[in-house]
Amino acid sequence: MDNSPSRLNPFELPSGIYSKENAPKELPQTLKLQAIFEIKGKHIVTISGENFMKGDFAFGKKVINISNNQVILDAGGQQEILTLEKTRFHIQKDPKK
Repeated sequence: MDNSPSRLNPFELPSGIYSKENAPKELPQTLKLQAIFEIKGKHIVTISGENFMKGDFAFGKKVINISNNQVILDAGGQQEILTLEKTRFHIQKDPKK
């Protein structure tokens, strides 16, 4: 016997499934620039855990420029600038060596 809850209306969509007209609005995704590095003369950026190069599409936005500390993305003519945040870290020399 099926123990799943029954729907009163057989034409009603299951929970979590929406018609195009009733789909919830997507929350804006916050992209984070995590790294910029260069390999064999090509700049590569890490945005929200994924690597991209100039011309790639990062989460639906085209990477149009990469500088030393910024990436410019284009989403249908609207530009978004991601800036690499300075992080402090401590380097400690191993006294055994």
